[in-house]
Amino acid sequence: VPHPTRNTAAYVAPISEQLKSRPRRFTQLQYECYCIAREMIGLVDPDYASGEYIVQFAYMNSKAHYVKVHTDNHDISYQYVLTLGDFAGASLRAYLSKDRSSYLDFATIGSFVKVDGRHPHEVILSPNFRGDRFTCIWYKNYDRRKRRDDAILKTPYVVNEAML
Repeated sequence: VPHPTRNTAAYVAPISEQLKSRPRRFTQLQYECYCIAREMIGLVDPDYASGEYIVQFAYMNSKAHYVKVHTDNHDISYQYVLTLGDFAGASLRAYLSKDRSSYLDFATIGSFVKVDGRHPHEVILSPNFRGDRFTCIWYKNYDRRKRRDDAILKTPYVVNEAML
């Protein structure tokens, strides 16, 4: 299937099709986490959820697990980030431009942050980081409904308290 916004071909099968065709690819726990994530993003942004997206789950319990500054160059839209857990001393830093001259830090636990991964971003750890930090990230590399990439989200923000 031609990618609607890039000069490449791509196809993302729905999770139900992937489970039928490759039953060993996902564990039951991974499937259940995906189902919960799908339900949550449907509550936060139904339009976003109605197209294709990828969900990434991450766990951090050590300073060695930090996420260095990077951009998600294959994204075609903004993304949502949800952090959960019992932790202190970690925050998402979202730069407002490619030159990293200004930024916003989000130390929210249990809230959805809407951010554009096409701008630089990273996880900042304080020297006294402690605890268990779980992160769920929804992002798009493909959406068959789109004919071009979405406009860059200029200012990231907290959407609302997590609906858990």
